[in-house]
Amino acid sequence: MFGSKPAAIALSQSKFITEIQSLKAYKDWVGWTKKTAAAQGFSLAIFEEHARTRNPVDGFYSTGSGVNRGLPLPPDSAILFKSDADRKSLWTRVELLLDNDLKLIKERQTFLTNLAAEAGKGRLRTRLNAHVVQEATYYNPSPATAKWSDMSVRDKAKAWPDHSTKVKKWLIYEKNESARKSKREPDKDGLWDNAIDHNVKPTGWPLGHDTTKLKHIWKGLVSDPPAYRTGGDFGGVLYPSNFGGMFVLEKIMEGFANRSVPARGNQAWEDWGLFLYGAIMTSQAFTDGNKRIARAAYGIMIASGGINLRVMNPEFGKKIGPMNLADQK
Repeated sequence: MFGSKPAAIALSQSKFITEIQSLKAYKDWVGWTKKTAAAQGFSLAIFEEHARTRNPVDGFYSTGSGVNRGLPLPPDSAILFKSDADRKSLWTRVELLLDNDLKLIKERQTFLTNLAAEAGKGRLRTRLNAHVVQEATYYNPSPATAKWSDMSVRDKAKAWPDHSTKVKKWLIYEKNESARKSKREPDKDGLWDNAIDHNVKPTGWPLGHDTTKLKHIWKGLVSDPPAYRTGGDFGGVLYPSNFGGMFVLEKIMEGFANRSVPARGNQAWEDWGLFLYGAIMTSQAFTDGNKRIARAAYGIMIASGGINLRVMNPEFGKKIGPMNLADQK
């Protein structure tokens, strides 16, 4: 396929998995997350990515210019090296990747611990006040809400008997705008209707205490996502691999089991909706469509809480769910 080449040093998938599991960086990752299955999936993804990272002319592993990272996996599922030095350079990169992933996991957990404290004190909704998108942008006409600021929680709930309608209007507007900007066909409106109708509930935390419902929403809204994201971008990206990101998000969802559910109509729902939006965005647990899932989760929290939807502008979204260093400035 690639023509004549010098004798290669081959690293099979099984040998790669055995060797990566002996690394301190791998053991540290498993030790922190306690996710052995996720670590194994991460290892397979790392192998596949590096098996694809090869020179299209001779088929050897290479990180230099002209490397084709989109090549299909070799028939023998092995990484080929010209020299032992090249083999060692791969393991140096793998160790750096694992160490960096764990570093980003811990940093996202610290960030979200602080964000949860802000939500618990009602500060996220206060911060939102200066970053609310004009309602007419995505929803028209607006229900009558004369003297909203003077209304009791009960009267507000009566004034907005169907909070899901406004949420769905907003989500459909956003997905159509996204499709327009990227010049692609928009998703069907019904997909978003289903995401809201099947998850908004009047009691308890609507998305539960694990990532099951979020994953189900993701499968309904995102088609043909990449199989994995290993990370390895050391240039200012804040989120880890999708394996590390899912661990972070799972811990966030588990935390809702220990939080009191606000009364319906209580504005605390806005704080926790914003918190969940930020958690999904900054963890990037899914390989694609994280913003779609974050918006859906925020909308579900708002509609379930029986409060008026207030949409944040992109700047505020970046502050509570930063993805790179520039977002944190």
